[in-house]
Amino acid sequence: MQVIDGNRESSVSVADRGLQYGDGCFETMRIHEGKVPLLDRHIARLERSIDTLAFPMNDAQPIAAAIAAHVASYPADDWLKVVLTRGSGARGYRVTGNETPVIILTSGTHSPRMENARMTLALSAGIAADNGQLPPLKTLGRLAEVMRTTMHPSTDEQLVCDRSGALVCGNMSNVFLVIEGVTRTPRLEHSGIAGVMREWVIEHHPVQVQRLTVEDALLADEVFLTNALRGIMPVGEVCGTRKGEHSPMTQRVQQSLRDSGFPQ
Repeated sequence: MQVIDGNRESSVSVADRGLQYGDGCFETMRIHEGKVPLLDRHIARLERSIDTLAFPMNDAQPIAAAIAAHVASYPADDWLKVVLTRGSGARGYRVTGNETPVIILTSGTHSPRMENARMTLALSAGIAADNGQLPPLKTLGRLAEVMRTTMHPSTDEQLVCDRSGALVCGNMSNVFLVIEGVTRTPRLEHSGIAGVMREWVIEHHPVQVQRLTVEDALLADEVFLTNALRGIMPVGEVCGTRKGEHSPMTQRVQQSLRDSGFPQ
């Protein structure tokens, strides 16, 4: 495995399959006091990605070691992005099995937008793609997500639905609704990414996983988003509908996450 320190190096081979075909995966993590919260969950998902994509690696432990070394070198940084590609290869889609995987680690300090604030959501005009043959992993090739940000530049996040009209997720987050005192989150059977922070919330709090719609989000008493970088993000407005300032369930989940050691 080749390790590239993205903070010091700025080049990758033009033959890298991650560049040529999106042949790879990634994880975005938070750094706090020289450690990566939820690291075990990130590593577990990387191992699922390695297995699904049939990379020539036995497990993700070399990646875990590279992450530890990088964080030790940049302990004051707040975010870390880990990109894993199959490595360089011959022209064409066919995999030879002789490729050497490449891991690129880049970190930095967060922007003011990461500070805890009530989010404003719009409904995306884009449709969540069906995951097809791939399980909901963070594979490379995020053009749909990029294009959604250009459609609603003035909002913090966009709600994304599938072709049936079911709510799936945010453009870069998972969605939770509190309706009649019950915390609910959309099923992710065919579309979307099951984030590690979503996983943490479901494991530590009573959550009903079900089919939801944008109408449910409009009527919900509380809405909050999750991702591994920003944790629990309260929502103040959904498609022009204001949400109340008092969000007891959201605050309870935030406090629980804070108690676990994740910065909020």
